[in-house]
Amino acid sequence: MKPKAQNEHEDGLLEYLEDIIGSAQYKDKIEELDAQLDSLGDQRNEKVSRVRMIENEKEALQVTICI
Repeated sequence: MKPKAQNEHEDGLLEYLEDIIGSAQYKDKIEELDAQLDSLGDQRNEKVSRVRMIENEKEALQVTICI
């Protein structure tokens, strides 16, 4: 038995153990939450980028005011 299945329709040792333990029932929810986490990570990166851009503009304005 292979350690992990090559595709979704085959069973490997990992899938066999997931069935015995019962963790296979959580697979869909985990994948859904993983997709949500990726989406939230992208949103965070966009907001961090915007904050950095605004900080740079603020510093540039402070330099021109001081000069």
